[in-house]
Amino acid sequence: MFYGQSHGYLVTFKIGLKDLSLTLLNPFTRAEVPLPFHWFKCFRPLHVGADPFRNSDDVVIYMNESYERHFVGFWKNEDNGWSLKGSFPSRAEAYNRGRLFCSNLENCSTTIIDLTTGNKLEVRLPYNDFRRHYIYCLGEGAGAFLGIQRHFHSCTKDEYLLVEKCWFEVYQLVEEQSPPRWVKLSDMGNLIIFLNFDKTGFCLSASDFDGIKGNCIYFTWRDEGRSLIGRYELGKHGSEEFCQLESGGIWIVPNVY
Repeated sequence: MFYGQSHGYLVTFKIGLKDLSLTLLNPFTRAEVPLPFHWFKCFRPLHVGADPFRNSDDVVIYMNESYERHFVGFWKNEDNGWSLKGSFPSRAEAYNRGRLFCSNLENCSTTIIDLTTGNKLEVRLPYNDFRRHYIYCLGEGAGAFLGIQRHFHSCTKDEYLLVEKCWFEVYQLVEEQSPPRWVKLSDMGNLIIFLNFDKTGFCLSASDFDGIKGNCIYFTWRDEGRSLIGRYELGKHGSEEFCQLESGGIWIVPNVY
């Protein structure tokens, strides 16, 4: 699953091979970029540009070899191959303008790594009594870099999966201040966030969709054997069921090139 812009590329693999062959494929142009992940336990694309064959560093992939070793790969057009950066102390959640955003679930902090200079900056969320260790770095929305955190009113076995017990906080990364910090938003205006159960997501404007309410998070959910879409309006302390699904689904942004 992509954690960032895909520009119409898909991850494909060949079944039945001992050495699993993975590629990024544009199904419309048939352009392919081979992925060097035969020996990694998991990977996911963070960013794929509109023309990865012309723009250097226009394909950025996160890879995880083990729980302690995390890497980021860059496609190098001049070498027709991959360059690895790593290893990083925590999982990469987003890539933006040459910087990698990594989430530390232990202390609810975000480490921003400049991949050119190697400089690292840790930015922590403000303390909250409802703190639960689920943070999502989504990327840019309405001109700002946003992060989102999920909470539960109760973490008992039976109530943990109830959509009504789930609520969210949205933060904006303010980099003009020194040091940079996450600032909690009380209102997102016309912005809407689409969030998947696996932590992927993106931001759009509600004015682009009929019948969709702004200042809300629409998220896929699994509730007592059901698949559904939940809706959370920023500022409230509980979500509501928006609609049920016959099977699990994911939010995607279709791009045709």
